[in-house]
Amino acid sequence: MSTEATENPSNTLNRLQNYARHLKSKHKKIKEEQTSTALSSNSSNHPSRLVYYCANGVHNPLNTSHKPNQCYVEFPHLRPKKRNERDNQSNSSPSTHLSTAFALMTSSPKSSCKIVIDSAATHHMFNNKSLFTSLELCAPFVISTGDPTSNLSTGGKGPVSLIINGKLLSLKNCLYIPCISHNLISMIQLLEESIIIEKLAQERFKVVINGETTITGQIINGLMSVTHEEPKALMWAGNVWHHRLGHPSNQAIKTLGLPSLSNTCETCILGKSTLLPFSSSFEKVNQPLECIHIDLVGPITPESNSGFQYFLTIVDQFTSFKLVRFLKTKNEAFKEFVEWKAYAENLQSLKIKKLVSDKGGEFENKNFSILASSCSFVHIFAPTSTPEHNGFAKRANRTILDKARCLLLTSNLPRSYWAKAVNTASFLSNLVPTPSKDNLSPFSLWSSKPS
Repeated sequence: MSTEATENPSNTLNRLQNYARHLKSKHKKIKEEQTSTALSSNSSNHPSRLVYYCANGVHNPLNTSHKPNQCYVEFPHLRPKKRNERDNQSNSSPSTHLSTAFALMTSSPKSSCKIVIDSAATHHMFNNKSLFTSLELCAPFVISTGDPTSNLSTGGKGPVSLIINGKLLSLKNCLYIPCISHNLISMIQLLEESIIIEKLAQERFKVVINGETTITGQIINGLMSVTHEEPKALMWAGNVWHHRLGHPSNQAIKTLGLPSLSNTCETCILGKSTLLPFSSSFEKVNQPLECIHIDLVGPITPESNSGFQYFLTIVDQFTSFKLVRFLKTKNEAFKEFVEWKAYAENLQSLKIKKLVSDKGGEFENKNFSILASSCSFVHIFAPTSTPEHNGFAKRANRTILDKARCLLLTSNLPRSYWAKAVNTASFLSNLVPTPSKDNLSPFSLWSSKPS
């Protein structure tokens, strides 16, 4: 016995107690390891047989029968899966995985542009209200997910328009569910159309709907994922208003208090290339309908979708207010002018005093002569082949046609939509301030209301 133990017995007792607790803890850990790793016979007629005895991640060659490189304790990844784990894995269906994934999506960060094509979803579901073309309230109902504690409730339904790989995809009867993290396209709903799904290289896929490739995307973790290309404001604010107002001048945009153009508009260069304007002036007028200028444009090829080939431009000199009437033949010019005259005189409570036109057969005829005599206004004809003498109407035509060409170029619509473009151009030109009218718009002067 050591001198320290005889001189201080309490130290010896403490060491023995610590050693006893250490042995007890080690024995308990070994027993647990044996229970979890030992292979036993399932038959009640045979006693359990210990196959190996290793613990704490260390192989014990003295008390085991397996080779060191087959030790499940030292190499846990070699351990075979239990039977119930194998059964659960083999019996699980793809819809179960998708339901689980969908349940996780309800709690993961929200994404308004990520979309998953889900074979388990019964409806198209979206979390972004701006994707809906129109949204109507519907009777609320609960949608079950893979997680019974996270059922979903609807916030409305309606059609959705998506842009996927530059192509427009329209979906009907989509549900608006703000709380979901990913948007879902229902495979069941797509099956109502004729669809073909094809797997491509590099974990990509494509969906052909009615013979046309509509959806392409990436397979990520077993899920068919696509991305909606959200429209981006590629144009600067000034450019946006320049396009919306039918390509007016920079001065007109500044007068409206809007941001000026950030660069030169190429559409204006293509659509407004014309001869220099004529230097002509007309006698000053003091009220609406004191002098009206008219001109006919056409025939225009191709004819419009409604069969029109001409349009009649009517301009009030005092307000610069422009109006167009569409004609199928030149002979309709008189009828359209008479209808407009009755409307304008009733609106303004004034009478037309002077009418200016060229000497075309649609204007210099018996009908207009009788109308001028009966209504007591002067009909002035510009000389033949001198459009500058009818410059007010010619400039109005130029303004309208310039805007119409720009609208068609910007929208990429076929030329058969020229009548729609001309009508829109005339409407927009009446809303833009005119420098010669103290920066007031023709509409405000014509209607005595702010534009």
